[in-house]
Amino acid sequence: MIMCVIVDDEPLAIEILETYLAQIKDVFLTAKFTDSVEAFSFLQQSKIDIVFLDLNMPVLGGMELLKNLKHKPAIIITTAYREFAVEGFELDVLDYLVKPISFPRCLKAISKAVGQTQPKELLPPQTENNNTLWLKVDKKLIPVTPKDILYIQSLKDYVRIVTTSQQLITYHTLQSILDKLPVTEFVRIHKSYIVQVIMVESIEGNMVHIKKTELPIGRNYRKNLLTYVKNSST
Repeated sequence: MIMCVIVDDEPLAIEILETYLAQIKDVFLTAKFTDSVEAFSFLQQSKIDIVFLDLNMPVLGGMELLKNLKHKPAIIITTAYREFAVEGFELDVLDYLVKPISFPRCLKAISKAVGQTQPKELLPPQTENNNTLWLKVDKKLIPVTPKDILYIQSLKDYVRIVTTSQQLITYHTLQSILDKLPVTEFVRIHKSYIVQVIMVESIEGNMVHIKKTELPIGRNYRKNLLTYVKNSST
């Protein structure tokens, strides 16, 4: 089990990292702090493997906290400022993540801490179409069965997942969701859309029809979609 702590004065930033960590196997969020002084006291007394540390903290800045720690766990800097990268690496930080942080980038940083060469090895296996995806929605973890998904829409830093019974919005990139789905069942048809091929009722011109919904087919994705449709019908 990899024990982690988040130190950040932005509740939304903590929530995003917490959502990411919940999806990575053998990773446990031990504590989260918006007060860096409290975090410093906790870290002095606790055995932690990884600390996600924001630099721009009130009272005790992230760099000051780091410099004063006697026993340093693996430190992953999280910040909106690129200019402190050099100083951070001089203090032997493990990685330096610039906000907004994507899930793949977070996963790559954690893989360094546990000595993994393949970041996806940290993800729970989800290769079958009946496996459950657990997604953070409004501070709750909601189970979604891939075989019930109609399509997924990108909303910049979020995605909208439309199933046969509900619609959910969660903090993910479209690619990070696609990476969790069975590769033989789901295909990207547009920079903003993923569909489950078996749910496609018809393709007409540059549009896909799914349950009375029309979705556009991007020029760069049309050939791949037709290949998936052809393979699924043989």
